Amino acid sequence: MTRKYWLGLLLASIYIFSYPVIAASNTRVDLSEINSWSIELDSPDMTSLETSDYDLIVIDYALDGTDQTAYSQDQITELKNSGKKVLAYLCIGKAETNRFYFESDWQVGDPKFLGPLQSEGYYHAKFWKDRWFNKALEPYLDRILNQGFDGVYLDGIDEEVDYWIAQGYSSEQTAKRMVKL
Repeated sequence: MTRKYWLGLLLASIYIFSYPVIAASNTRVDLSEINSWSIELDSPDMTSLETSDYDLIVIDYALDGTDQTAYSQDQITELKNSGKKVLAYLCIGKAETNRFYFESDWQVGDPKFLGPLQSEGYYHAKFWKDRWFNKALEPYLDRILNQGFDGVYLDGIDEEVDYWIAQGYSSEQTAKRMVKL
């Protein structure tokens, strides 16, 4: 990996985590006063989260990751009313078979953004393809914002860049594509 590649990822990370999160109302959420936070992705207990000492909570948009168990606006509002900032977890480089956007007839290469199976239920996605954004990420982000989350916690940035570089893609170009996304 080149120094430019790592510098690009570092700058992107600093930008993402130091810049205020923009919510659905286009207001900025100040993260400078966050002293403690937790990621709770495995069927979290909302009451426990509300009474926790964490300033910021990261949860999936749904109890088990499926649309059928998506949290309601009221549930997110209750968590926020307990004094928490609430971010939705979003892996931006993997297509997950249990997500609402995933179509049952998809297979590797069709659609063109769908890469190889990483593990059961998870495919690498060619995150730089416009259709990946239009078909999966944009509708996903719309749902998250409509639920009332303060913003998103982006995961998979370095992992997916590293994966595609290992597949022979240019490190500089792949890193630039992630930063652009």
